Amino acid sequence: MAVEESSKTLGRLEASVEELTRQCRALFAKSDESTAQLHTVAATVEQLAEATRDLRMEVAELRRARDRGVGFMTALTLAGGGVGAVAAKLLAMVGGPTPGH
Repeated sequence: MAVEESSKTLGRLEASVEELTRQCRALFAKSDESTAQLHTVAATVEQLAEATRDLRMEVAELRRARDRGVGFMTALTLAGGGVGAVAAKLLAMVGGPTPGH
């Protein structure tokens, strides 16, 4: 009887170890997916920061144009071009359609 009971206990232990191994592998896979997603988010944030810097430069150009006395329509044209360029960058970052594609 003791041998049979030991055999059953060993079988349950092996099954538990196999299940624990499966669960650990699943956790590692989820961890890898989360890490990849975090890298993607970080890259998107960096691109957003770059787009913000670009927009800041465009605003500075508009201020210089205003200070030089460039006409209202010219300033609007500059603003439209700058905003359009930044919008295209932002759309490209989030996977939206880009002009010309």
